[in-house]
Amino acid sequence: MWGTLPCEFPRSCANPASCIDMSDEASDLRVHYALRRTEWALERTQLSWVRLTFTLLSAAYAADKGTAALAAAHVLKIPEWVLGTHGGGLFLSALATLMLMSSTLNYITRARELAADGDRPTVVKLSALPVSIAVSCLGVTLCVLILLWG
Repeated sequence: MWGTLPCEFPRSCANPASCIDMSDEASDLRVHYALRRTEWALERTQLSWVRLTFTLLSAAYAADKGTAALAAAHVLKIPEWVLGTHGGGLFLSALATLMLMSSTLNYITRARELAADGDRPTVVKLSALPVSIAVSCLGVTLCVLILLWG
């Protein structure tokens, strides 16, 4: 553990916590690593939202098509207004898309705040943004298709 810092601590130190050298270089390195860990956590969280949205979009499509297929086979007696509006599929796909758009805005805001901390350059790395945009477009497309299928 001690070997990860730029300076080696003496092995003869009885309490390593009291021997920590808080020079500017060590402090800067710790801040850098803390910011990187926070950036990675932010990306993991955003990708979790993408995964949840993709799952809900799949469920929305299955619910929409499954309900129509069961009604056509006379397995379920479903009122016509439910089939005509495609309520379940439309609700799930709209909800998932709105949740992902909200979390994407939060992701961008937090990444900008994180990039502005300290003396780092203010380059914002948004690695999960292309995936978020693609899945958001998929959600909007599914909402439109569900409305057109009616």
